[in-house]
Amino acid sequence: MPAVDRTLSDLLRGHLQAWDKGNRGTRGRILVKFLEHFDRCTEPELEREFANGASLFLARVGAWLRLNADSQSDLVLPLRVLSVFVGASSGKRFLREVIEVVGIHTVVELLTSKLVDEDSKEWAAVIITQISSAGRPYREAVCKHGGPEAVRLWLRSSGEQGQDTAQSGAAANTIGNDAAAAGRGNLNQIGDKAARCLLSLARNNPYYSNQIREALMAMLTGGHSTSQMTASRVIRLILQPDPADGSVPWQPDAQLVQSSRDLLLSAEVNVQHEGSEMIRSMILHSSAWVDVSLVLRDWLRPMRIEPPMDETGVRQAFESTPTEWLLQAATAKLILSMVASLEDDDFMVVFTKQGGAIALLTAMANVHHDSSRLLAAQAFNGLLETVPAFENEVVAVMGQPWIRRWRTDSQALLQVFDYNALNECLELTGKLSLLSTVKHNYFGLGGFLSLSQLIKRMGAAPVLGFDLIACRCSVFKFCLILLLQA
Repeated sequence: MPAVDRTLSDLLRGHLQAWDKGNRGTRGRILVKFLEHFDRCTEPELEREFANGASLFLARVGAWLRLNADSQSDLVLPLRVLSVFVGASSGKRFLREVIEVVGIHTVVELLTSKLVDEDSKEWAAVIITQISSAGRPYREAVCKHGGPEAVRLWLRSSGEQGQDTAQSGAAANTIGNDAAAAGRGNLNQIGDKAARCLLSLARNNPYYSNQIREALMAMLTGGHSTSQMTASRVIRLILQPDPADGSVPWQPDAQLVQSSRDLLLSAEVNVQHEGSEMIRSMILHSSAWVDVSLVLRDWLRPMRIEPPMDETGVRQAFESTPTEWLLQAATAKLILSMVASLEDDDFMVVFTKQGGAIALLTAMANVHHDSSRLLAAQAFNGLLETVPAFENEVVAVMGQPWIRRWRTDSQALLQVFDYNALNECLELTGKLSLLSTVKHNYFGLGGFLSLSQLIKRMGAAPVLGFDLIACRCSVFKFCLILLLQA
């Protein structure tokens, strides 16, 4: 323990009148002196140094914080002092006194207050983390006062302010760029504190698990990049068991997998990486393999989108790449990274059984988006070499002649491989029905089926001289069935 300034100890033990009669400056100097000498003291050490009068000083600091919580005063010093008391080891008496004097709701409300500066909010998050780490009853009390939602709103507000700083910095050239870099560093620091806070609330807290889950999902799907990365980090840790407290890890499901969509579509590489790692962490749970496989399959097989035509019938380029294609390429890139890691072969077998082969072939047939084609082709080649079940499935759906051509010259075959070529192969192998396994994707994946193909599906022979009216009725009935199924 550091040496104690006896003058300060005497002041705090016997002359608290100096605090009561002092102005803001006097109280600030007392708090600074306290932090210099008692920053890492345990509960017994604090009581010994204050001659069992530490609670009197704590009550005054807590009351001052509550009095100034709704003002624009600097609250960093009183919050740091309260953090010393809350975090004092060898007992929880000071923790209970802080909760009684200040109130959990007061600290939680600081996170969303527009009058409180960012430094004060960071220390409020530290105190919330300390309280929730003290045990399940305390973290339940924080959740009862809306702690997870307050952290989410704080991150969103900080992210928006940081984005404004970065934009203004870019416009101000060199000096502004330095300020923008500092702003990004502050956002990272805020994200770290928020992650520790949310993780402490989520561990071993089953009663409020839904509330925490909703807050994290909202951060993933509608937040700033800092919020998204923070939520992803927390979820990845929650999906793992914690030997320290024996908490049960979360079990991923399809909704949780879907929530990583916005991360994969982000323009920031770090956010994309977090999205990929989040899905990789879900694959550690074999119970989630089917859900993850189905989501990845659907992302590889979006609704077919054709570029618009001009008045002469010529296809025009999109003004911006459709989101479905970006997600298709990101999914192919994710699968490629899994293949390269050589750690997910068992999952890839399940992915293959859930239609992974036809999904990758569909992405390879997207002639309008080169990234999807190339990344899907690389993932396709990797799976052919490492997962025998995948090769067997490709042979079943595409035929042995096609796979021989692919192995002979994959680059040349890829250049001419489109939706029509995929349809022809599936029709030859009798696997055309695979294109209807994904909801809403019947027409979108393989291109519009020809009239003769529609008649075949209705059981009518495509011969010359068929009853045109009967055929039109059959086609109409078939389309109606598809719409009803959708």
